[in-house]
Amino acid sequence: MTLNFLKKRNRHWKISLDDVDSAIEFDQEFIEQTSKSDPVRESNIHELQQRLNEAMIGLSDDHRAVVTMFDIQGMPHNEISKVLKVSPGTVRSRLFYAHRQLQNHLEEFRN
Repeated sequence: MTLNFLKKRNRHWKISLDDVDSAIEFDQEFIEQTSKSDPVRESNIHELQQRLNEAMIGLSDDHRAVVTMFDIQGMPHNEISKVLKVSPGTVRSRLFYAHRQLQNHLEEFRN
């Protein structure tokens, strides 16, 4: 059973994220879209950043810490739980409720 799993797993087509990144770098349409200066878009991004900062400040210290470590620093749940000295389940719970609060605060930007 294990051998079959390993054989099947090796049959799947694999692509490196580095390959995807390098392909995007030379995509003419992507370059055109990202190089254009759009005042409306820049204004919207600036407003979104302000609202996100306000929303982060509105979180409790525990929720803000978990969001910062997970979403910004990219730490896994187990590592966060060790740093905060709480269970991984508590980390997942705090992250869930923090994300919900952030989504509610930023509702008008969701499309």
